[in-house]
Amino acid sequence: MWYFAGGVFGGSAKSLIQFADLVKTETINIINSLNTVMWEVNIWYLVYINNKELFEPYYCNHNISIIDNY
Repeated sequence: MWYFAGGVFGGSAKSLIQFADLVKTETINIINSLNTVMWEVNIWYLVYINNKELFEPYYCNHNISIIDNY
């Protein structure tokens, strides 16, 4: 089960914009509080932890199933 398989995202415009806004806020918070940057998947995970209702897992691997199983 994957929540983040590469950069493949889907969803409504509203949920994707909400996700982007949450990632931006989290990124700025990390930079300001820790004076560092993180790999984007780690930031996505932090957003996921506090906003699980925005996400649905899907079954795939790092091959064509990333697209085929969407």
